[in-house]
Amino acid sequence: MKDPMGYDPMSKVKLPQRVSVSDYHEFDSLQDYLSNTGIKVKEVGFIAPEYIGIIYVGRLKDPANAKLISQIKKAEREDDE
Repeated sequence: MKDPMGYDPMSKVKLPQRVSVSDYHEFDSLQDYLSNTGIKVKEVGFIAPEYIGIIYVGRLKDPANAKLISQIKKAEREDDE
């Protein structure tokens, strides 16, 4: 049964995903929440006014994860210009 907001708990999320937070301490909270799932969270940049991270499985050097990190770093550099 779906909840009133339309969230389907049986739906799947494709990882990796970019995540933005206003306080970098939120990454620790996310990791604590996901601690028993095998899903990891890593802060990888800052694009004012938000900290940017990646939610992923596996290793950061895995191709899909590395590609997303590269895209975030590129956006971060462009923001600095």
